[in-house]
Amino acid sequence: GEADPNIANSVGQNALHYAVCNSRTNTELIQLLLTHMSLNSINKKDRHLGRTPLDKAYNNKSPIKQKIIDLIRSKGGKRGYEISE
Repeated sequence: GEADPNIANSVGQNALHYAVCNSRTNTELIQLLLTHMSLNSINKKDRHLGRTPLDKAYNNKSPIKQKIIDLIRSKGGKRGYEISE
């Protein structure tokens, strides 16, 4: 079957939120998700602190942190405080 990466869980996080936190050695999963996600989902704020996937990427402690940040930004990703609603 096919999964929809745009769907968020009960706290408002989608697959991209989790992928940016857990990617340590490559960006393949993040690239795949970004290819199949709407801009709204790329910039989805969670319900707890209003964090977007890009906000969570800044907390990634891996050596590929900057690659992840650059990749999300290249697809229109913004930090939570940069998004006007």
